[in-house]
Amino acid sequence: FGPKMSKMALKALADEEADALNRRNTNKNEADSKKSNGPVMRLSSNTVDCLGCNFEEARRKCEDKFSKVMMSKNNVVFILHGHGTQGVLKQKIRDWLKRDKQWVESARPADASDGGDALTRVELKKIQF
Repeated sequence: FGPKMSKMALKALADEEADALNRRNTNKNEADSKKSNGPVMRLSSNTVDCLGCNFEEARRKCEDKFSKVMMSKNNVVFILHGHGTQGVLKQKIRDWLKRDKQWVESARPADASDGGDALTRVELKKIQF
């Protein structure tokens, strides 16, 4: 069985092993939090329907949805604006999202699997608590 260890030595060894385990878990959690959450599926809970709205109504709807979604762990919102008459609403929304510094980390047309160019995929800034 090997040499006997004193109770004090056993306790010190157990404390050291616990500290090492905590350091590994902390490093793993930090690495996990830096990873992307992967692909985000478009659902009604993360989509703003702006069809038939003028720009001001659409912006107000988007800001309301942004504030709700930012409180969840998800930070992606899809804006359904359609193609519209010459794409006026789509272009105004995308121009606004490019200028917005309060909410938006990035914005781009949605992937074809999420509805394509009739939607805009917005990644919101992370909230720091």
